[in-house]
Amino acid sequence: NKHLILKKICDQIPKTDKVIIFVNWKKSIGAIRNLFDENEYIILNGSSNKSQVINTFNTNPECRYLISSIIAGGTGLNLQIANHVIIVEPTWNPAIERQAIDRCYRMGQTKQVYIYNLHSHATIECWMNNLINNKNDISYSFNENVFLNNINGITTSIHSNLNK
Repeated sequence: NKHLILKKICDQIPKTDKVIIFVNWKKSIGAIRNLFDENEYIILNGSSNKSQVINTFNTNPECRYLISSIIAGGTGLNLQIANHVIIVEPTWNPAIERQAIDRCYRMGQTKQVYIYNLHSHATIECWMNNLINNKNDISYSFNENVFLNNINGITTSIHSNLNK
């Protein structure tokens, strides 16, 4: 069960560190909140007051866990106080996951950031994760070749202009 694994991971994290837990489904927030004491977490979803939630997470040392839907907490937030990101449910869109993870990689981050992606073995999640990784590999190799070709094109045009 993912929630038991999540709890084991959270129990291993130093008490001075803060954790963002991203989920896709609203039902998951309810199940995850039951893993922690009431003063240990705060929830960010579409109906939350973002600034109030973020302020509490940033300033309350007892509030170690921000449980958030990936859509509500994935963009426009600076959460560099946290240095652990746990993605409980994959989104199938790697750009959304990267944006969510980037909430911790903001200017001012002084700690090493740890990313945990929980995928259930031998399920559609595992299959989709492999498919996404394969597509990312193709995309990165394509972009690298285009980038190198553009650099070579610029270099060639500069050299040809210098020779005139």
